[in-house]
Amino acid sequence: MFQDLINDTVSHYSDGQWQTSVIISTVILFSSLLLHMIIFIVVLNAVAIALMTFEPIRRIGVSLFASAGVAGIILGFAAQKLIGNVLWLVFRLPSPNPLELKMWWWLKNPSRIGPGFPPTF
Repeated sequence: MFQDLINDTVSHYSDGQWQTSVIISTVILFSSLLLHMIIFIVVLNAVAIALMTFEPIRRIGVSLFASAGVAGIILGFAAQKLIGNVLWLVFRLPSPNPLELKMWWWLKNPSRIGPGFPPTF
């Protein structure tokens, strides 16, 4: 349902130009990723709540959450550079040629045209 809403909205604003198709593919990609992350979090929480109804698992769960919190902090500090690179790659993948995309942005802002045009990237 969510994905259909995004696809319908995006197809309504599509005009067939390559700049718009790059933006549309980026919106569809990120909406799909967001939807899958939300589904994963909901399912994970549902399983955790269901398992916490059993007393032996609840005792194990408390110590597991405490150790997972400490491990998460350690891994977070260790993987900062990796996560930054992966996020940069995710934002970079949808654009086929970043120079053309920057030139398109430059031309969409007429106040930028003047001395120093065309820009050097």
